[in-house]
Amino acid sequence: MAPATPRSSPAPLCLLVALACSGSVEANFEVRRGAVCTPWGDTARVDMPDTFAVGQPTSITVFTYGHSCYSRGSTEVSLMQRVATIEPYDTLWHRAVCLLRGETFEHQASVTFATAGSSKVRIIGLCGWPPWDSTLVREYPVLVR
Repeated sequence: MAPATPRSSPAPLCLLVALACSGSVEANFEVRRGAVCTPWGDTARVDMPDTFAVGQPTSITVFTYGHSCYSRGSTEVSLMQRVATIEPYDTLWHRAVCLLRGETFEHQASVTFATAGSSKVRIIGLCGWPPWDSTLVREYPVLVR
């Protein structure tokens, strides 16, 4: 009869996985309003038409800025009567090293005005030299036909 081959027990591996997963995991990022100003002072680049078609969705692009520790987040859109409000959000990753090269993120929004006449598109974001700590609100008049 051949001698028995020793087998390794799966217990050490299970213990290692359990220890690795049992510690508390803190979030290493934060979601914050997007910076609509560049560090050198240019503000709120927004691509949209001057005239909207009543009842038709219209695309609006809002650009936000950051560096290598930022990534594009979500875009919130709300419509109250004749004012469409767009709030871009980006994610700031807390890393040991962030390259300060400029990054630009495109936020797409769709707005549908229900009635004809004068309306506004309001952009809310952050401004000020990084860490972009002051709120900037810009309103753009548009015509809905």
